[in-house]
Amino acid sequence: MSQHLGVIDCGVNKTLVFLLSAIGGFSDVFGFIALAHLFTAHITGNIVIIIAYLVTDTSGVASKVVAIPVFMVFAAIISCIIELHGVKRKHLVFWLALEGMLFFFLMLLGSLSPKLNVTSLNFILLSMLPVCAMAIHNTISKLYLQKSPPVTMMTGNFTQFIIDLSAVLLYLFNRKSIISKKNAVKNILVFGSALLGFSLGGILAVTGYVFMHFWGVIFVMILIFLTMALLSKIK
Repeated sequence: MSQHLGVIDCGVNKTLVFLLSAIGGFSDVFGFIALAHLFTAHITGNIVIIIAYLVTDTSGVASKVVAIPVFMVFAAIISCIIELHGVKRKHLVFWLALEGMLFFFLMLLGSLSPKLNVTSLNFILLSMLPVCAMAIHNTISKLYLQKSPPVTMMTGNFTQFIIDLSAVLLYLFNRKSIISKKNAVKNILVFGSALLGFSLGGILAVTGYVFMHFWGVIFVMILIFLTMALLSKIK
């Protein structure tokens, strides 16, 4: 296999981490508020919602159940394709473009069918568009950017941010830490970029849905375009 894009040092290029996290944040928040509490990027989140819906006899559980195998199969297919064809930068741009296309169809079809029943087949199929997009997003971030922090799951990132922040505070008070001050500061900037990006994506999702409904998906398409533009400039 060709060399991984781990050569893109996310510790230096924090903008890439920021943008990828913003895309993930947008998709998860938009899916939750626009697609009946569907987590488009979190298997564990959907498992929790499935259990809660079943216990409370809430309608709309089907899309959460279907999302799990769809995510798994789509991620497996993408992973196999990437492994077979090698990890090349132009391929990463292609996968991001495919993500953007899936979001485009979500925007178009969601706007044309704003009152779908959450138990209908059309709603379930519509919901799978961002799930497939996030299967791409998660898979390419793992295979292409192995040094990057997670760009869709923030619990681990937030924990690491707190650990490194605590280490810096110890150094400020002349105390030792198991983490070097240099690495702690570097990690704060990297993981902080992911947290800020995810938060911004969430804010854009809420703003877009409230004021533009499904047309608000245009915001994540812009984020994807900016990411592709950034990749074209990274040496």
